[in-house]
Amino acid sequence: MLKTLVVDDNVSFRRVLVEFLKSLKEVQVVGQAENGLEALMKAQVLQPDLILMDISMDEMDGFKAASMIKEKLDKVKIIFITVHKAETYRYLAALMQADGFIWKHSMIEELPEKIERILARNAKQVVSV
Repeated sequence: MLKTLVVDDNVSFRRVLVEFLKSLKEVQVVGQAENGLEALMKAQVLQPDLILMDISMDEMDGFKAASMIKEKLDKVKIIFITVHKAETYRYLAALMQADGFIWKHSMIEELPEKIERILARNAKQVVSV
């Protein structure tokens, strides 16, 4: 089970994403945040396994928040879910070693596969320890 924090400034999208995640048996939504600063604070308290985060948000953008979160919680997995299609954003996400980059319009098709990959990697780590 992946404890998941959902971060997006669009309340309607967050609602849709949380409802979609309820259909995935291996995901438990433990919290929501509307910007990067709130995500940073909640991540430290909730200790999620996975953060699904938008990039463009007020207060603190997703890239800055992800970088700060990874400094404090190095095992957390972060998948960016965004409307930005420019390859520059995908490149920046890869540079910061994000665990995934998904466009919002293809989330329903791509997110379950990304989550399965994370679960498979976690299972391998548990077996090898």
